[in-house]
Amino acid sequence: MSEVVNTEKERELAQRIKQDLIKQHGMLLFGKALYQVLGFTNGDAFRQAYKRGKVPVAVFELEGKRGRYALAEDIANWLASRRMTVADHGTRGGAL
Repeated sequence: MSEVVNTEKERELAQRIKQDLIKQHGMLLFGKALYQVLGFTNGDAFRQAYKRGKVPVAVFELEGKRGRYALAEDIANWLASRRMTVADHGTRGGAL
């Protein structure tokens, strides 16, 4: 598959994921929604990964608010890039 086609498919997938995330959670994800979407089993696993610098998207704090937040767009882009990486390597699974 050419790089241009792959990039276009990745962009389209990221847009669909972003729309779904925003519909379900809004522009900012935090708490349980954040760690589940990123694939962590619980808040403790997320906190450990954060302390070690292993969270795969930009996570930030908001002044006057508790917890950590991430943008739906950043998460969508990361998920789409991960999915395209799997597609590139020809691993098992359905076509896009």
